[in-house]
Amino acid sequence: MDIAKELGKSRNMVLVMGKEYYKSLLKLNRELSEANAGICYVTFAKPAHSLLEEFGKNGIKTGNFHFIDCIGRQANTCKDGEGCSCISAPDEMREIGGVIMDVLDSGKYSLLIFDSISSMLLYNDPLKTVRFLNNLMIVLEEKRTKGLFRIMKNDVDKPPITEIVLFADRVEKYE
Repeated sequence: MDIAKELGKSRNMVLVMGKEYYKSLLKLNRELSEANAGICYVTFAKPAHSLLEEFGKNGIKTGNFHFIDCIGRQANTCKDGEGCSCISAPDEMREIGGVIMDVLDSGKYSLLIFDSISSMLLYNDPLKTVRFLNNLMIVLEEKRTKGLFRIMKNDVDKPPITEIVLFADRVEKYE
């Protein structure tokens, strides 16, 4: 499936990642980096420095990415700078939302990748997470920015994921 093409048909998509998550992640990010001028990448799954290293090793261009690292600061691996914003803690949703707005307001980014809803729920209250993601999808719509929200396959039928997917234009499986 060509996710870049499928995103053209909708504004917000929830992508259900299969059991080969890491392999699929690299393939998908390569596809999207080639198809989008600017990508805002919000990560709860891996620190930005790890993603940059893995992307580089796998030939994924990263010059058009801006990472919002929600977990690296707690591990002392995140440094604010060109192409990366560090969040003080993964449960600081107000800070996360503010940084996302600042990055999107720059006008450089046409796609937001959220990696992942499953990981965000490890750190945050389910009801607050549902509200946050609903509001984020509304903001993306207003800003005419595409949103790609990843979840793990084994979480797709669990609340509150079942509520979150209702806000998306599409839900697709990606192996």
